[in-house]
Parts: sequence; structure tokens; C-alpha cells
Amino acid sequence: MNDRPAVPAGRRDVVVVGGGVAGLVAALDCARAGYDVVVLEASEVLGGCVGRVEAAGVPVPLDSGAESWATRGGAVAPLIDALGLGDAIVDPHPAGSWLVTAGRGGALSAAPTPKTGVLGIPAHPLAADVRRIVGLGGALRAATDRFRPLGRRLHRDPVMLGPLVRARLGARVLDRLVTPIAAGVYSADPEVLEVDSVAPGLVAATREHRSLARGVEAQLAA
Repeated sequence: MNDRPAVPAGRRDVVVVGGGVAGLVAALDCARAGYDVVVLEASEVLGGCVGRVEAAGVPVPLDSGAESWATRGGAVAPLIDALGLGDAIVDPHPAGSWLVTAGRGGALSAAPTPKTGVLGIPAHPLAADVRRIVGLGGALRAATDRFRPLGRRLHRDPVMLGPLVRARLGARVLDRLVTPIAAGVYSADPEVLEVDSVAPGLVAATREHRSLARGVEAQLAA
């Protein structure tokens, strides 16, 4: 027997199906415009993939889904302030994020995420923090990006993240740097993740500088 409360009777101007972040923002925008809105959500809590989970053996709750937001663009912070949640913001730990990778024999190792990168794509493939994760061979392969011709892939739209990184920087950078970040931040497979949807301007910068690493460097400088 379903003991969840029924949707209040009466006419509604807007019905939002799904109480994830996108649904909640849509409902808020409609309510601000003066519409009578109801949100329908199948689970017990709102937020969609964004929430907290308890893991066996871990003494503190863990974030599920996205655990942060990008400050560029300035869209999220004003929304949080408008909702009265500004005092609940927690600054990131200064140590930054780390990546865990499996080495030979399945042994796990952890290392800080390289500092000069976008979506895990390194601006300086030979940097020590990049070599620590992808190895010297992977770093040398990635460094050839600066000398490779652009090829046809970059002149097609849309450009997908996985094929682009593999062609320019090699499989090890894709597997050990880009895929964990794309999966962790966007819950998406980089093979079907459009570059311009997550890093606007990166494809154009790569075309201009004729190198993916240099394109990342230009974006960071800007």
C-alpha cells in the first residue's frame, strides 16, 4: 500500500515531473513568474543525484552526485543566496582533489589531481604531477599533442571529449585523468560527452592554438 501523501487536489498551471536539481530550478523559475506549480518526485527525497549516502566503515556521510559547482559564470552563487542558503556554503579543502588509480596487479595508488588542467586535460603533460598519474610513457605520448596535425575530428561538430583526448593526448591521459573526472563530476561517459557542453570555448581554443594542451593553457590564462 502506498502511504505517500497524495498530490493536493485542484488545478495547476505547471507540473514538474522529477525533483532533481533541474526540476527544482524549473519549478522555482515558474513560481517566480507567478505560476501555480506542483513538483512530482518518485523517491523519498528531493535533489536527484545530489545527496548524501552512508557507506559501511566510513565514519562520515559521503556526497552522491556532484559535490561542488564551478564558480565561472556566476549562476549558482546568486541562486543559493536567493534561497537563503549562503551561510551553508562550505569552502573546499585547500588540499584539493585526489585521484585513485589501479596499477599493475590491481594495487591502488592515490595522487593529487594535476593543478594545471581542465576536465583532467593537462596543460603541461610533462609536469611532475601529471607524470605521477600517467607515468613517463603516458606523459611523453601526451606531449606529442603540440606537434600533431589537428586532423578532421576537430573540424566536425559536435566534438566529443573521449575521442578528442585519446587522439591528441593518448589513452592513458583519457583513462587515468579525464574519465575519472568526467564520470565523477558529470556522471557521464567521455565518449558521448560533448566538449562544448562542459568546457565552452575549449574546442575553439584548440583549433586556434593547434594543440589541445595549449588550448587548455589559454583557457586557464583567461
